Amino acid sequence: MISSLMISSLMNKLELFLVFLYIHIFLSNIKYNGDYMKVLIDIREPYEYRMGHIDGSINITKDLLELVPEKYLNKVDSYILYCDSGPNSKRLSNELNKLGYHTMSLSGGYSKWLKNNL
Repeated sequence: MISSLMISSLMNKLELFLVFLYIHIFLSNIKYNGDYMKVLIDIREPYEYRMGHIDGSINITKDLLELVPEKYLNKVDSYILYCDSGPNSKRLSNELNKLGYHTMSLSGGYSKWLKNNL
């Protein structure tokens, strides 16, 4: 018999899988000089990034992206932002999109990614 805890765990994994599938499809439709550009940005502080981050991500703090996004981003490529749990990257993504950048936020942030061992 399947317990409610097992079902909950499976639902969490399915939800995370669907988020990453959506990101993959989103990025697959973005071309830059014939190549696909995939930029994953950790917006947490450098000490948090050093303590652990998603492989392949770069660290550009939220403060820097708020103050001078043009120094780090362009309006051709697309970016996936993440923070610790999601709200900061979601808010920043919305602000940057209003300025003409192409960004999205990783739902649940690094904590959810880490919890699901991806």
